[in-house]
Amino acid sequence: MKIVVIGNCQGIVLSNCLTLMAPGHKIERRLVTDDMRDLEAHDVILMQRGGGAKIAKHLEASGLTAPAAGNWDAPRPAHAPRLLFWPNVIFNGFHPDVVYLDPPLVSPIGNEHSAICLAAWKQGLSVDETRSLFRRDVFAALGFFQYFDDARSWLAIQLHDLGFPGEQLVERWSASGCFMHEVVHPKIHVLADVAHVLMEKIGIFPAIRNPEKLLLDRLQNGPIWPLYPPLSEALGLGPSEYLFKAGVGENAWLPPTVYDLDSFIRASFMRFEQASPESLQCARLDNGAYNDLRALVKSEIAGDRAQPVSPYTGLADYQFWRRAIERTPQEKVDPVVSGKFKITKAERIATAGSCFAQHISRTLGSSGFNYYIAESAPEGMSAEDGLSRNFGIFSARFGNIYTARQLVQLFDRAYGRFCPMDTEWMRTDGRWADPFRPTVEPDGFLSEADVERSREAHLSCVRSMFESLHVFIFTLGLTEGWRAKHDGAVFPLAPGVAAGCMDFERYEFINFGVKDIVDDLNSFIRQLRTVNPGAKVILTVSPVPLIATYEDRHVLVSTTYSKSTLRVAAEEVASHHHDVAYFPSYEVITGAFNRGAYFEADLRSIRSDGVEHVMALFLRHYTNTVTAIRKPESSSIGAWMEAEEAQKVVCDEILMDT
Repeated sequence: MKIVVIGNCQGIVLSNCLTLMAPGHKIERRLVTDDMRDLEAHDVILMQRGGGAKIAKHLEASGLTAPAAGNWDAPRPAHAPRLLFWPNVIFNGFHPDVVYLDPPLVSPIGNEHSAICLAAWKQGLSVDETRSLFRRDVFAALGFFQYFDDARSWLAIQLHDLGFPGEQLVERWSASGCFMHEVVHPKIHVLADVAHVLMEKIGIFPAIRNPEKLLLDRLQNGPIWPLYPPLSEALGLGPSEYLFKAGVGENAWLPPTVYDLDSFIRASFMRFEQASPESLQCARLDNGAYNDLRALVKSEIAGDRAQPVSPYTGLADYQFWRRAIERTPQEKVDPVVSGKFKITKAERIATAGSCFAQHISRTLGSSGFNYYIAESAPEGMSAEDGLSRNFGIFSARFGNIYTARQLVQLFDRAYGRFCPMDTEWMRTDGRWADPFRPTVEPDGFLSEADVERSREAHLSCVRSMFESLHVFIFTLGLTEGWRAKHDGAVFPLAPGVAAGCMDFERYEFINFGVKDIVDDLNSFIRQLRTVNPGAKVILTVSPVPLIATYEDRHVLVSTTYSKSTLRVAAEEVASHHHDVAYFPSYEVITGAFNRGAYFEADLRSIRSDGVEHVMALFLRHYTNTVTAIRKPESSSIGAWMEAEEAQKVVCDEILMDT
């Protein structure tokens, strides 16, 4: 098979990988500027995205047109070569300071320039003053720390649009560390992965799985831009240095020219002197943050001289309201900052809690994670019936668990450490319900014995869940609850709401405080460790307001008390355990920055765009999955209704206001 690779300098490395991986085939490489007259003589044309108007015109004249995204088997004329597209891998997440000038100007190391150096030179700053700008607070002011996540999402989308597994590839590359020499030069293992995808689409089995281990990385001969130390630290990639390596081209046997920060700034200024300030055009400098770099220089000098220095000087943008909220677009607000640990797709993730927890489980399942369901619907039961009977809504069929006390008692009941006196409640229709999950059977149980049999099977599944999970996500929902006076059993709903009968001689209202909740959560974590020592826990607080309060006060005041208490308790517990984290879904939904936009008209139900914001942050910070939230292009009413239906959740407490 004759294969031609058309592209820029990335095509050199790609064709070398393909040559090693497919030794029985002829691999030819052409730059986009080369002659394209005999392309029809090849079996496969691998053209880089954005290959140029000249190539596109020639292909069109030959009857070859670009296939739609991911359509690898697009119709083509008889005997015409197969046309496949591969990506131009561009990623500025590691090198946000890099810019390219128009018209081009050669830099000390190639075509790449520093935006800071250019802006500083145009504003008349000295070399020493410019050097002082290469520090963390300046990078934060210029938005450098926001580039990485945006670049990951953008790259994943570009790959996906060409039929490549974008999220998986970007996740794999990110896990390898800094995978770019500079913005337009990926490291060899990146292009080796691209080669693997192309060979799979062509139908060639690779003779060598890891060509990057046997080949020289030709792009390493080009310029290498450093990963600035503050950025490397923020990305968790360890120490780095300000060392700028010039490209060596084909003279790879000669020692390269390497600049430290001081010499690079001096050399850059010398290049800028060859042109007038007006002729050096760069769109990046239109960003207002670059308008007065001298003020940033003075802020450092003033900070050095002032006694004492303000403890707030140089803090990150996310620590200031104006920068993190007022000046940040709603969809970009990120109160998470960084996750406490990462979750892999192989780990079993279980969820429990209030109704908002169902959004988390749904997103994890649809994003390819191992959402753990320990209690599945019986074989033969339809999906609709299974959902109506609470199968798959949580990891086990326990319904809503609104309070920390319920969670502790669930664990104790599962392991026989607590046997409540209330074992079944009668419904108004004469059927029976489980007091601790009163709505899991919409039509009720036929007998008390049926309740007992279902409970035994359920608690067996709960034990399996606790013993087998890797990550447990619990959403705290309420502080108010009802308990039995005789043994302290706490129920998700008061007797008389869905089943049973209220008897104030037997049952009482309780409103848990911070200490109660902290003690309950710590007790649960200790007991979980006895059956699953390696389990990690993520706590969240439901942003859904109370449907009703039993306290003799306004429901808004009770909601504020309840959520504040849960939030403080979650913080206290998470801060004392290295493998227990708090995730701020409550803050994202209720934060003033969104001006109530994440609530439906009832000011209680959560809109889908609010859920998307929460889950995008969760996947970004607690997994290596790139989440590109894009609005659907179709305006079909049917598609809209399906999307709205998918956001519905099961909330037992709604029965309190019927």
